[in-house]
Amino acid sequence: METAEFHKTSQDFEIARKNHSLRLLCDSLEASPAHSRELYHQARDLEASHIAEILDGENRNKFEFESRDGKLYALQPEGVVDWQAMHRNGVGRAEAIARDNPRFDFYTDIARAELEEAQAQEAMVQTGEPATLFSISLAGDDIASSWELSQIGRNPEARRAFVRASVFDGQKLHLYSCSKDSMSTQDAIEIYKDFFKVDLPPEANSIDILRGCIQLPGAHHDLLDRIVPPAKRETYRFVLENPDLLSAHMDSLQSLASQNLSSGLLAEYADNLRYDIMSSYTHRFEGRWIDLGSLADSVVYAGAIEREAGTQYPGCDTIVAQKNTLAKTGYVNAQGLELSLLPKEFDSEFCPNCLPKPAPGKKVKAWRKGDRLGCKDCGHEVDVCTKRIVHQGKKTKPRAKIWSW
Repeated sequence: METAEFHKTSQDFEIARKNHSLRLLCDSLEASPAHSRELYHQARDLEASHIAEILDGENRNKFEFESRDGKLYALQPEGVVDWQAMHRNGVGRAEAIARDNPRFDFYTDIARAELEEAQAQEAMVQTGEPATLFSISLAGDDIASSWELSQIGRNPEARRAFVRASVFDGQKLHLYSCSKDSMSTQDAIEIYKDFFKVDLPPEANSIDILRGCIQLPGAHHDLLDRIVPPAKRETYRFVLENPDLLSAHMDSLQSLASQNLSSGLLAEYADNLRYDIMSSYTHRFEGRWIDLGSLADSVVYAGAIEREAGTQYPGCDTIVAQKNTLAKTGYVNAQGLELSLLPKEFDSEFCPNCLPKPAPGKKVKAWRKGDRLGCKDCGHEVDVCTKRIVHQGKKTKPRAKIWSW
């Protein structure tokens, strides 16, 4: 089995990653009601984690584990997963990428260091004694170029690190993780010195720091909060606090999962759906969301704006980007809406000036050009990126009553 995994191509790994949620949803269609709900929630948690990763803020999570026969199994967000097997699969993916281009040998080193951490977690649990394992996984900008990082799904501008505390309380393992942007190797070296009195060599790089895990006796559940105090806005929580977007996204994925399509085409269509929903979450998170009176219209429009801007969403070591071929296919989602650019003119149930509250049967003639959105009925025009009013539309004043009957 391991030999077969080793000979997978990098494209095979990418398709498998992008279709993971779809496989869970597809299985849920034939499962018992209880198991179907469990599979659905696993897929939802996967998608929510990916969306939270691309937002410009702190992503703080907690994962629970069970231990059976000395092996660790993660209980969320991907269901019951063999922890070491998952990391060995990650090594296989990194090795496949490096085989295609030796410039990515550094990625194999990162994946192997992550596997070593998983092995250390398992060894800690096997002792049966409460203990805590601390680690820092840096972005890798000290060992790879911006282009190389972007190709493996990391945002070189964010320089996002992940700080982790694996806490074994004698019964279960709890993994606390949070992201921290703009963290350098020097920042990590100072954390080890200030909190653990450990002097790492000044020339230590990202791989050295990841392999320099610190194990402490006792279960320190508050360790991560003491080292990286929680931010006011956490991206994962924000994703869950906008259930209308997440539910609409999952409905579309569930519809897609039921289609008899090739795995490669499913992966492309799934990314097409993710692109629109990630654009929508980004706009809401940054205060740029435009409500067109219909959630579906608003989601498609958010995606259209980012497509025109050429936006890509790196995160979870993969990239969600709009492919030109898909933009021309006119693929239709579960709501029957094209996932390509909005037409230059369209009917809308909303105008912030003349139709601020959607009313049954009432629509305005709207238009779109670049980052401008306007209403032909009243002349109102806004910049969708800045939400600045470019031209104030005219208000239609009701005529005064002359006659009373």
